[in-house]
Amino acid sequence: MKHFVRNLLILIPLLISLSLVSCKEDDSISVSPSEVSIVRNGGKKTLNVTANCAWTLAAPEWLECEPVSGSGNGTVTVKVAKNDELERKDFITFTGGTAMAQVSVTQAGVDFRTTQDL
Repeated sequence: MKHFVRNLLILIPLLISLSLVSCKEDDSISVSPSEVSIVRNGGKKTLNVTANCAWTLAAPEWLECEPVSGSGNGTVTVKVAKNDELERKDFITFTGGTAMAQVSVTQAGVDFRTTQDL
C-alpha cells in the first residue's frame, strides 16, 4: 500500500504537467482595422492589436509606427508624412510565435495626369 500511495503522489503531478503542456493555446494575432487609407497630406491612425503572445511589427520606411513590439493586447500609432509622389501601398506585418497578421496601408499621392488624359 505504501508503494501505491508513493507512486500515486509521483504520478499525479506528472499527469497535471502533461495536461497543461498539451492544452497550450496556439499563438494568435489579429489587428483592426485590416486596411488603412491615408490622405496625401499625411496623418495618424491607430491600430488595435489583439494577441495572446509577444509580437513585433515590420513596416516600410514611409510609415512611422509606435510601439514596434509588445506583448498581448495593445495599440499601435501609425504616422505618415505628406506624400509628394504617386500613390503608395504596402503592408504592416505583425508576427509573434507562429502567428502573423497584416494591415494594408494606402496613401494617396500626386495625380500627374494632365487634363488631356482625363
